[in-house]
Amino acid sequence: MAGTVQTQTLYVDPKFMQDQFQQDGRSLVEMDDAVANLARLIDKDPYEIGKLLGDRATSRYVKIAENLDDTAVNAIMKLNLPGVGVTPVDVRYDPMGSLAAHLLGGTSNDGRGLDGLELQFDKVLSGHDGYERVLKDARRRAIAVAADDFVPAEHGQHVVTNIDCNIQNILEQELNATCTQYDAKRGEAIVMDPRTGDVLALANWPTFNPQNLDDS
Repeated sequence: MAGTVQTQTLYVDPKFMQDQFQQDGRSLVEMDDAVANLARLIDKDPYEIGKLLGDRATSRYVKIAENLDDTAVNAIMKLNLPGVGVTPVDVRYDPMGSLAAHLLGGTSNDGRGLDGLELQFDKVLSGHDGYERVLKDARRRAIAVAADDFVPAEHGQHVVTNIDCNIQNILEQELNATCTQYDAKRGEAIVMDPRTGDVLALANWPTFNPQNLDDS
């Protein structure tokens, strides 16, 4: 009902890019053309990206695109532009939209649970970050990684509930219809297995979409 997908965030180091173009004997016009090609790959206006990097010419990190897939990243890397890199970002994904939203809860931009099961089992779901320290040369090319400078990340664990998605969907539809019919301000409904006490569905109305908490 909820999972984590990894996307890529594209960034540029404008100062390093400009210094490298000058060091290689290439003009700023050539750099502008290269930036324009980059902008087209991420479906951005070349003028706007060029102006952004120009305004922040002394910056070492400028984020210019988010949620890129592997196809887009591979195309960008083929440009082989100095100062251009990507950072993996984990994004919480709810494939069923608002289904069981109050039960599942939502997450912050950094993936931390804010409510519901996401909050209650945050430590179980989150796992642990790893790290890698890499020795690089003057052109930021990796040279070596010492054994003591690499700690692998640990994936979070799965949490399995008794919720039946079909029953949950029906319950939410009926609750919505009933609350609308009687002009109720809010409503709650629970379906349980009378033999075991397992909660098969739990719905609150009105609901929200965990993917769009800003609009809730």
